[in-house]
Amino acid sequence: MLSFWCIYEVGYIENDRVAERFEKSPVLSETYSLYRKEIKLGQPWIWAGIFAIPGLILLNYSDDCLLSLDLPSPLFSGVINITLWFGFLLLVRTSYWMYNHIDKQTRVGLYLILQIYKTFGFLLITTTNLVGIVL
Repeated sequence: MLSFWCIYEVGYIENDRVAERFEKSPVLSETYSLYRKEIKLGQPWIWAGIFAIPGLILLNYSDDCLLSLDLPSPLFSGVINITLWFGFLLLVRTSYWMYNHIDKQTRVGLYLILQIYKTFGFLLITTTNLVGIVL
């Protein structure tokens, strides 16, 4: 989940950058104003990898792994999970980029999609039960 938030939070930064550039009276977060020159958009991907890969490896060897199918080896299953997760992070980043660059009326649909990613994205690589979904 930490890797997800590393990428998701880039959308907030980008939202302020787009507002600063294209809006007449942008409302920018105070934090953005303080650190805008120090923001490097490649770093979140590095941190996402640092957080995701150990977690995915541990998940791969647990019983909660969604892809605990009869695959040739645990290594193969782990590679699939890593590929799926980083593909998902790329999808989140692309969706947020689209959200930040389209008109405000069209954003409503994409906002719902971003909320679904935030709430249920982890189900791509793991399982849950009804209690987990409710929480």
